[in-house]
Amino acid sequence: MKKNVIEREITHEHYKEALFRRKQYMHKMKILQSEGHEMYGMCMNKTSISPFDTKCWIAGDGVYTLAYGHRAIRPAGAEY
Repeated sequence: MKKNVIEREITHEHYKEALFRRKQYMHKMKILQSEGHEMYGMCMNKTSISPFDTKCWIAGDGVYTLAYGHRAIRPAGAEY
């Protein structure tokens, strides 16, 4: 995400809604790119805040996380 989008459009309420209500936000941003020495403008719509974390195991409360492979994570159906 571009810095100006983060500073101007994303608020603390967005983070709270993503965390507790599992809401995903997308924001538009305008960028300049060059390809083959030609400049052009683009408008992109990107995911800015998402409650989904693909690199961590999220506990049932939705707040606490552990890295995949952590010893405290039990496989589904396993009895210890």
